[in-house]
Amino acid sequence: MNKGVYGLPIGISFLFLVVAWFYLVIPELESIPSDYSYYEEQIGTNRLSEKIGGPLSEPFVHHNIHTLTLIDDLGENVVLESNLVATTDDGTKFLDERKTYEVNKKLRTNSVSHEGFFTFPPHTQKQDYFMTFPLAFTDALFSFDGVDVKHGVEVFRFNCISQPYDITNAIPKFENQPIFSYYTCTIWVEPITGKHIDFQLNWESYYEFDSKKILVEQGGKETTDEYVSILVSDVNRVKTSYIFYEQIMPLFFLFVSVFAFLIYFRTRSKGVEEVQKENIILSKNIEELHQIDKMKEEFLSMISHELKTPLTPITLLASALKDEKIMGKLSPKQFDAVDRILRSSKEIAQLIEDMFDAYKLDLKNITYVNDEFKISELLNEVTQSYEETCSQNGIKLINTAHETGKMIGDTKRIKQVLNNMLNNSIDFVPKIGGEIVINASLQNNSIVFSVRDNGIGISKENQERLFSKFYQVDTSVTRKHGGSGLGLTICHGLVTGMGGKIWVESDLGRGTTFYFSLPKNPNDVKN
Repeated sequence: MNKGVYGLPIGISFLFLVVAWFYLVIPELESIPSDYSYYEEQIGTNRLSEKIGGPLSEPFVHHNIHTLTLIDDLGENVVLESNLVATTDDGTKFLDERKTYEVNKKLRTNSVSHEGFFTFPPHTQKQDYFMTFPLAFTDALFSFDGVDVKHGVEVFRFNCISQPYDITNAIPKFENQPIFSYYTCTIWVEPITGKHIDFQLNWESYYEFDSKKILVEQGGKETTDEYVSILVSDVNRVKTSYIFYEQIMPLFFLFVSVFAFLIYFRTRSKGVEEVQKENIILSKNIEELHQIDKMKEEFLSMISHELKTPLTPITLLASALKDEKIMGKLSPKQFDAVDRILRSSKEIAQLIEDMFDAYKLDLKNITYVNDEFKISELLNEVTQSYEETCSQNGIKLINTAHETGKMIGDTKRIKQVLNNMLNNSIDFVPKIGGEIVINASLQNNSIVFSVRDNGIGISKENQERLFSKFYQVDTSVTRKHGGSGLGLTICHGLVTGMGGKIWVESDLGRGTTFYFSLPKNPNDVKN
């Protein structure tokens, strides 16, 4: 029986799969999950009167921790508790505000006692949204105000002005006094995910007496720089997931459906002999595609497994535990354990980053951003970032670079290459008497960077395969420190992509020196 006849049922099956995917899978992906939680830190200044009618205090810095916790799953809706705690620099709590919201999972709209959206929905539009937003604690109209690019992410900017709302008992010193508040805010939302990456809020609180408003509080706050970075990372992760499941997967199913239909109709319209020849060719092509798909599946499976690791809450909680102002003082043993957790989570994050970089290098999908910069400043930044690590490991880190002027290049990628080389050297130098020397020099029209150490060295045989993907020198030291085997491969790909060369010089027992050269001005090379 001609296998081409199977094209019709396969094509129909995948066509139905596309429809089911849009109506069943994607809405579930975009709905609020049953394990939903949220944590954000903000910082700002505030002025607070000591008593009603008294003058406002001098501005003081305050720290906010805002959490959202799912406390009940009602099927279509979930009940979320929002808690905002504000403290001064010395840890004194002056605000503790708590509210609950019943929210529709799929629509992300408030139910029962609140109106409008609870958060911005996925695929946010350039329009106004009426919201009871938990970061602001009362309803307001969020007006679309333009498109910005923040931290490399295109975001929609919304402004809001609230109506006065009751915050009686939220400020302990004014307990049982009817206090009202209103605010203005600006929020930056990534439109595909509906998640925000930055938030600013200004407010005034007052007491009404004889139809007059007596100001008792005036302040403002914004998301801390650290949590802006965390929110940006989370947005990029979720955005990648949305693009994969909402665009790539349906297109893949549609492609398979169309391909199956084509096979079916071409089989019916051509002679048996010609069809058999084409089937042989198609079988070979399909087999090759299966091999490629298998490799992609293995790679994506590994990445997916790593991404599902709850790095964000681990990092947040570990950072909070180390901060005496948030969780209190730890014993030295506890502090060391938390520090090891934090370092391990960062190592996993770096592993994920390495995997993505290696994948993008294979696809030649890395964009380089060239700017003019001082070479000495770049090396000083790299050296300073490793001083603490080297000091903790008893390693002497020396920067011998003299003033070599300026060059044009991608500082982020150059630092990434130097960081990988330094990490490699730190793993292999002795713990007593270890020494690493970093340098840069001008040679003709190129800048030659180098990282030299007094470690165990590398044999000539191993040097030939050093820049191969996943290759690791088979020694007890390597096994002790592990590693993905991608660091030097990424270095090689980045340096080559920037128009440079990379090489190593080493002898067993006499240390290792890694070199890479880059054109001082890539534009001159192109011309």
